[in-house]
Amino acid sequence: MPPVPRALAPDQSLISPGVRSGSYFFAHLTPRPSGPLGIAFGGREQCGPAYAVQRSNFPFVTLEYVAEGHGSLQFGDAAPVTLQPGSVYAYRPGLKHAISSEGRFLVKYFICLSGRGARSYLQARAPVLAAPCQIPRHAELRELFDWIIREGQEPAPAMQEVCWRLLEILLLKISQSHDQSGRAGGQARNRFLECKTFIEANAIKMRSLDEICRTLHVDPSNLSRLFRRFQGGSPYQYLLRCRMNRAAHEFMSPSARVKEVAARLGYDDPYHFSRLFKAVHGIPPAAFRSLYS
Repeated sequence: MPPVPRALAPDQSLISPGVRSGSYFFAHLTPRPSGPLGIAFGGREQCGPAYAVQRSNFPFVTLEYVAEGHGSLQFGDAAPVTLQPGSVYAYRPGLKHAISSEGRFLVKYFICLSGRGARSYLQARAPVLAAPCQIPRHAELRELFDWIIREGQEPAPAMQEVCWRLLEILLLKISQSHDQSGRAGGQARNRFLECKTFIEANAIKMRSLDEICRTLHVDPSNLSRLFRRFQGGSPYQYLLRCRMNRAAHEFMSPSARVKEVAARLGYDDPYHFSRLFKAVHGIPPAAFRSLYS
């Protein structure tokens, strides 16, 4: 089983200029082209408008996924492509590349691999090396990336196999979506994926399903049927989870206050907001905040 990261303090030299905040795990930061195949490091970054990376080389085989915002990507002398939520791409050592943020922010995830066969391993499971693709149903990718980060920050030896298996599932999901996008599931599935992606990207500013339905020009009953068929739940439940996940992220800051977070998410009543938070996460905001104080 390939080695997996232990919870180590972030090395600031690995953080690119323009990154506003991030969550990382680190392991074998020295490239090992002839060593055993494994995860080197990875994480999640929120990049500001000044974020710009231009590399002629990078020592790791790297997989990246854009969860929020927009940006630009260029490999070698090829024409730049637009990055948007659901964009997935990878690069290898020796491949010149440039990545930049467009707009207020760009949220992206990455995992770096090193060791023998890292390039062929990734390409065989997710053919996105120097070939960006757009994944319509990308919420699952975000969940898997977050899971890998959490496990990578856990020092328990039992988590090693979990991390690697999660990576395998992630690559399988990317490959599956890459192969099926545009041809599997029919018109109804494509419409569902469009609606789900829109909810993911606009869960904060869209405060009700009626508002979402008006924007998407879809009947509320039709949207409910699509979610029951392809998601196994209601669109309201999905919207609420997206909003409460954002709330949980904000509560990881020591300065976050329940009333202020509730107001930013559009809830005038902080007690109502707290009940919704507990319904989704199982604990109230105060108890959640105590975990990170």
